[in-house]
Amino acid sequence: MHRRYHVDLGIPDEVEYPVVGHALTYTVHAYSEAQKDRASTRLPTSLPDYALVEVETSGPYVTQWVVRVGLDGARDLCLVITRDYVVKTVWVNRHDDAHDTLDRTKYDRPRSMTAVH
Repeated sequence: MHRRYHVDLGIPDEVEYPVVGHALTYTVHAYSEAQKDRASTRLPTSLPDYALVEVETSGPYVTQWVVRVGLDGARDLCLVITRDYVVKTVWVNRHDDAHDTLDRTKYDRPRSMTAVH
């Protein structure tokens, strides 16, 4: 069963987190989106320290993560990463963007979770 979790609503304890330092590969689409946001020369080649935003699962397996990584003093780079560490798309957000418009109906609630991983 496909599930989608957001950090503001809880991530299940058993969910696998992406590994810092793992090599990243970018799709043509991701690279094109980074060019639009003028961030293509700053794409990390391996996963840096990140803030987990979202996780999608199918059964017990993670299918993708959404993470935020620092880009510069004012902006973050958001990466959608598959289980195989292929970056499907990217976009840039202001560091102070709190996304107060989160649509809670799009996300599942975990049965078991801890507040901080």
